Amino acid sequence: MILHIETFSVGAPDYVTGLMGGYNIGLPPVLHFGSEELKSKVLPECMLGKKKICLCISDFGAGSDVANIHCKAVLSEDKK
Repeated sequence: MILHIETFSVGAPDYVTGLMGGYNIGLPPVLHFGSEELKSKVLPECMLGKKKICLCISDFGAGSDVANIHCKAVLSEDKK
């Protein structure tokens, strides 16, 4: 929390979000739903800054952050 507050004092919230945003949204699902094996592998690496984490959302209609994302599959001219 101290790191979060201090980095925001720089006055560049987009920069801070780019650096630490994944931790805020990616680590909670690991903490709450991950197995002990997964937690022991992921958490130390992230907390020590060796690895980053993000949250992948596969359902484009879920949640406020992705509620307006729409996708459509289109067959290319070469039919691939």
